Amino acid sequence: MKAAANLEVYRPFAGTLQEKPRAAIALWRAGLRVAFRRKLTLLLLLAPPAIATVIFSFVVYAGYALEQGMTPDALGGDAGVIGQVAGTMMRDAAAEALAVRKQIVGFHLAMSVFSLLLVAWYGAGLIAEDRRSGAHLLLFARPLTRTSYVLGRFLVVATFGALGSIAPTIVVCTVATFASPDWSFVRLEGDLIWKSIVYAAAWVTSMSALVLAASSLTTRKPYALAVTFGIALGLGAIATLLAELTRERAWRAPWL
Repeated sequence: MKAAANLEVYRPFAGTLQEKPRAAIALWRAGLRVAFRRKLTLLLLLAPPAIATVIFSFVVYAGYALEQGMTPDALGGDAGVIGQVAGTMMRDAAAEALAVRKQIVGFHLAMSVFSLLLVAWYGAGLIAEDRRSGAHLLLFARPLTRTSYVLGRFLVVATFGALGSIAPTIVVCTVATFASPDWSFVRLEGDLIWKSIVYAAAWVTSMSALVLAASSLTTRKPYALAVTFGIALGLGAIATLLAELTRERAWRAPWL
C-alpha cells in the first residue's frame, strides 16, 4: 500500500528530457562573471591590445590625412610648428608609407598574439578546474547536456578571443573607412574588411577549440597553458618559416 501511495503522488517519468536552450548561455554568463572578478588580470591582458588599437587607428587616420596634404590636428595642424615639420617630412612619402592593406594585415597578425594570451589564460582552466574540483558532477546533475556544457565553456573563451582579435580589427577598419577620401578604402580594399573579420573569427574558433581540448586532457591549468602555447607557437613558427622560404606571406595571412 505504501508503494502504491508513493506512485500516486510521484508518477514515474515516461518522457524524454528536453534541453533548455538557455543552459549554455547561463553557463557562459557565469563564466564571464568569474573572469571579471579579477579586474587587475583583466586590465593587464586587455590594456595592450586596447592601446595598440588606439595607436594604430591614429596611424591610419594620419596616413590618410597626409595623403590628402593635410596635417592631423593631433600633430599641431598645418599652422603648428610640429605639424609643419611632420608634414614636410612625411607628405611626399605618404602614398608609399600608407599601404593600408599591408598595415592592417600586420596589425591583425600582431593582435593574434594578444588574442592567444587571452584565450589561453581564460580557457586553460575551464574544464581542468571543473575536473579537479568535481564541479562538473554538480553541473551535470542539472538539466545540462555535454553539448551545452562544451558550448557554454567555448563561448567564454571565444568572447575573450574576440576582444583581442575581432574587435580591434573592426575598429581599425572603421577608422580607415571614414578617414579615407571619398570612401576609397571601401571601394579599393573593401574585401579586406570581411576577409580580416572572417579570418579573425576562424582564428578565435580554432584557438578556443585548442585550449579547451588541452584543458580537457589535464586537471591543472599550467599544464593546459603549456600545451596550448606549445602547439600554437609551434604552428606559428612553421608558418613563418614557410613564408620566408617560399616568399609567400599567404602562409601567415592567407587573405592578403
